[in-house]
Amino acid sequence: EKSRRVELIFAPFHDRVARSLSDHHAARRPTSLVSLHSFTPTFFGVDRPWHAGVLFDRAAEFADAVLEQMRSPGLVIGINEPYKTDRLGDYAIPIHGDDREIPAIMIEIRNDLIDEAVGVESWASRIVRALSAVDDLSAP
Repeated sequence: EKSRRVELIFAPFHDRVARSLSDHHAARRPTSLVSLHSFTPTFFGVDRPWHAGVLFDRAAEFADAVLEQMRSPGLVIGINEPYKTDRLGDYAIPIHGDDREIPAIMIEIRNDLIDEAVGVESWASRIVRALSAVDDLSAP
């Protein structure tokens, strides 16, 4: 089953991401990478305090800028929480981002906050606003 999923899902997806990033590089287009994931509100019986997290390894400046734009009163956003990215457990950030020297982050959203359309729309808007503001900040 693992081999089947690698062949049908993992490899084609990451091949396409790699081609896209190579095309951006060849065209000398400024590029950053954002991966989106969700996490459970409770892990091994322990409630997680975060609404979201911004995870990174080498892209601290990009992560800090996005985090600053996502902040809101009452919202708890972890820095490298609820996970940390690493080469053993992740792929997109270390391989597509860090190895290519592309600023790369992962945004994790607690999945009970996006289990209905209104939550999905709210978080999608929050992320688009944050990324647009960071892009605006880096524009000449």
